[in-house]
Amino acid sequence: MRGHAFEHCLNRRSLIIGAVGGALLTGGVQFGEAGAQDATVPAGGSLTLYNGQHAETTQAMVDAFTAKTGIKVEFRSGEGAELANQIVAEGDGSPADLFFTENSPNLELLAEQGLLAPIDENTLSSVPAQFNSADGSWIGVSARAAVLVYNPSLLAENQLPASVLSLAGASWQGRFGIAPSEGDFQPVITAVIKLAGDDMAKAWADGLARGAQVYQGNSAILKDVEAGNLSAGLIITTTGSGWRQRPGRAR
Repeated sequence: MRGHAFEHCLNRRSLIIGAVGGALLTGGVQFGEAGAQDATVPAGGSLTLYNGQHAETTQAMVDAFTAKTGIKVEFRSGEGAELANQIVAEGDGSPADLFFTENSPNLELLAEQGLLAPIDENTLSSVPAQFNSADGSWIGVSARAAVLVYNPSLLAENQLPASVLSLAGASWQGRFGIAPSEGDFQPVITAVIKLAGDDMAKAWADGLARGAQVYQGNSAILKDVEAGNLSAGLIITTTGSGWRQRPGRAR
């Protein structure tokens, strides 16, 4: 994790919204800092991972883990929320040993149901505490950000909002896009609640509902901003994504 970049803030341009996280299901094997396996899962054994992340990313991690430990990992991929609800429905009989998902609310759901086992202290200590659950039931492994992209031909840098909260104001009505149906948008609301409080978050969400142009996905927002059809858009991205470096296009 690039810890130096992950300051929680409501600043101009970006809001770090949380962690891509992993968790152990109750009864699951525990792994320490060096990745050593518990005696209950010997080399040549296997684990089942429910995967709410990109399959290619998870496959690379699984391959590296198996090469190091000799433990095979079978994973089932799907939307994080759907997999979390599946684990709840399966209860203690779930075949899942581990859960890897993009959004922390999915992990919190399982924690509330008592379906997560505690993470080993050595593993937790490898990540700054603010990116893990307070009770040690899940650990953050990478960060994502809600970023305001804008078209410099339509919007000068000195016209950017001082805070993402400013987007709820009347001066921004119709000038920016959001994709609230994206599963990644929920943690944005959660982050604003945590950082600004319930009342401010509700007022902000109401302002977005009145003033934002609604899209079905982040990619569509970015395309319209780059094409000059939209001044700005609030999208979700992993930190350091390449589009931020493309000169002459959306920033």
